[in-house]
Amino acid sequence: MPAPSFEEFCGDFRQFRAVVGNVLEKAGDSPLKQKLAEVVKAMDDQFKEALNVYPQATAELQARQEAVVQKLRQQQARLSAMKEEAAQLAAAPPVPKVEAPPKPAPIDPMLGARLREELLARFGRPQMQDANPAIREVWEDWDWGQWENN
Repeated sequence: MPAPSFEEFCGDFRQFRAVVGNVLEKAGDSPLKQKLAEVVKAMDDQFKEALNVYPQATAELQARQEAVVQKLRQQQARLSAMKEEAAQLAAAPPVPKVEAPPKPAPIDPMLGARLREELLARFGRPQMQDANPAIREVWEDWDWGQWENN
């Protein structure tokens, strides 16, 4: 059984209130009648409050529902775009793999010495010729004996 609408609820409450009102009119003066009158007054106050609050709450819920529906549509559009992109990527030709660059040759610490020896062997060693024996290095003319006693 589906839940009744707000209008059906209001109609049912008004019928119930009419029956309770008839009971109150026919009841004699007693403490139970006073308690029933207090209960009926509290129910009437709650019903008036429900009549004021229900439209506001319904409008808020409707706004929330519309926001959720709009967000759902956006997400569905985004999902369909992502599915299309995934299908395009799956249909695209595979990207060729790039070969890894060759490993560099290991560093040889003796490479310079071997190159020197190879060049000397190929082109020969230079001959030191004393063109002018008077031209020498500065340290060769230095008087080291002068500094030994100090």
